[in-house]
Amino acid sequence: MSKIFNPGAPAKEIAEGSYIGDETARDISVGFKCSLVIILDSATYHSIAFVIPDESTSITNVAHYGDELVLHATDGFTLESGSELFNMNVSGSVYYYWAISE
Repeated sequence: MSKIFNPGAPAKEIAEGSYIGDETARDISVGFKCSLVIILDSATYHSIAFVIPDESTSITNVAHYGDELVLHATDGFTLESGSELFNMNVSGSVYYYWAISE
């Protein structure tokens, strides 16, 4: 993790990582409460999800993910089960994420 310097403001933490989709609901822990998570599907490199509190969306099809991607109240984000094309948890696909703290 790295810190971003912004004079006069508390430092933010950034976590980066990856996971392999498996179509099962699970939590991805990053070690802090997130204000934003960006997820990139490496299979296509043009499916991107932005997850903010109470909302998630895709840049590629402007679809609303509903409850498929949600931020934890404490330390990361949650993936829901399913194999829909844009759910960011398709079995065998590799996903990269960047999470920014509150």
